[in-house]
Amino acid sequence: NNTVPDIWKQHSYPSMKPLFSWIKDLGLRVQFFQDWIEKNPPIAMWLPAFFYPQSFFTGVMQNCARKTHLAFDDLCFDHIIMSESKDELKKLEVEGCYVYGLYIEGAKWEKERKCLGESEFG
Repeated sequence: NNTVPDIWKQHSYPSMKPLFSWIKDLGLRVQFFQDWIEKNPPIAMWLPAFFYPQSFFTGVMQNCARKTHLAFDDLCFDHIIMSESKDELKKLEVEGCYVYGLYIEGAKWEKERKCLGESEFG
C-alpha cells in the first residue's frame, strides 16, 4: 500500500511521504550525517535532515555564547537570505550557521527582488 509502517512512524521523524519517498529521504538524511561524521561539519546545514531542528539552533547559540563570552539569553538570530548557493559557500563568514532546504507554501522566493512573490499555478 506504499505507506510507512506504523511501527516505523512511532520511532521516526514526522512525514507524510509515501514509503518509497520516505526511504529515499531517510537515506539522504543518513548520508548527510555520515558525511558530517567522516569528514568535517558542512559549511551549510541541510535543515530538513534534523529530526528536531530547534535543538540544532540551540546548540549553535550555545557555541556562540561560549566563543564570545556572552550570556545565552542575550543572543538572538539574525536571518539573511544568501544569494550564493550552498555549493558556492566556502567558509563560514559570520558567527552562526548557513542552512538550506527550507520550503514555502503559497508563495515563491524571487531571487532578483529578494522577496516573496505570488506563487505560480500549474
